[in-house]
Amino acid sequence: MIQGQKMKQDGGVKKRATIVGLDAKASPFGDYDARLIAAIQNRWNQILDKHYIPSVGQVVLTFNLWSDGKVTNVQVERSTVNTILALKCERAVKEPSPYAPWPEKMHDEIGSDRRFVRFTFYYN
Repeated sequence: MIQGQKMKQDGGVKKRATIVGLDAKASPFGDYDARLIAAIQNRWNQILDKHYIPSVGQVVLTFNLWSDGKVTNVQVERSTVNTILALKCERAVKEPSPYAPWPEKMHDEIGSDRRFVRFTFYYN
């Protein structure tokens, strides 16, 4: 055995990826946004659990979120990872759709049936 002081290390698997939610995270729609972020994060984690490719970088996606919960026009705004990893982020947004319909108050405050959303996914 090697003698010496034990190292303090965190156990388990390292955090592989995180999401910095939508630009409107400080909006008056906090509950709705929190559920949206959680759904996307959960789906992304499931995708990464099955097909994880070690990488470091980020993907910024934009999309339209409609009042009925549907998502359209998902696009990669910028990416510092390969196309496969960017596609995993797109899947994480598209596959849980449709999301919950907007609450009436949210619809009234937005004043439209469409909301532009930007998500940043971080691989680490």
